[in-house]
Amino acid sequence: MAEEASRLKDEFLATLSHEIRTPLNAVLGWARILRTQPNVKSRAHALEVIERNAASQLRLVEDLLDMARVISGKLRLDVKSVEPGRGRERAPSTSSEPAAEAKQIAIDAAVDDNLPAVSGDAERLQQVVWNLMSNAVKFTERDGHITVHVATSATRLP
Repeated sequence: MAEEASRLKDEFLATLSHEIRTPLNAVLGWARILRTQPNVKSRAHALEVIERNAASQLRLVEDLLDMARVISGKLRLDVKSVEPGRGRERAPSTSSEPAAEAKQIAIDAAVDDNLPAVSGDAERLQQVVWNLMSNAVKFTERDGHITVHVATSATRLP
């Protein structure tokens, strides 16, 4: 039992290290290019990549802190009525669009306008959507396609 727990911990740490290193390498690489090559043609692109990867790392760290809070029983939820068909919950692809564009992945997102309100923490629900989309982009091959449909089980989307 202890060996299995140790193995799982080692796998988790290896995965975590990889997940943290990937955006950090992009940030460092583009920062070095900007520092050593003052005539970079695509400064805006470089800064966009740096910002996107820094935001990705921030989400990873926030997810880790949330996991620690869950384990320690200190995670607080702000449960209230959330309307998934409105506001930022309506755009599941928004947080992953720059990464998808970099891999030339098309995202087709359709959200039913008549979704009923659900009881939940809007921030946590958005975190779930971002994580799902991030994984979809990460594991979709270049020039791929991701389709997201948000609807009740009784709704039929095209």
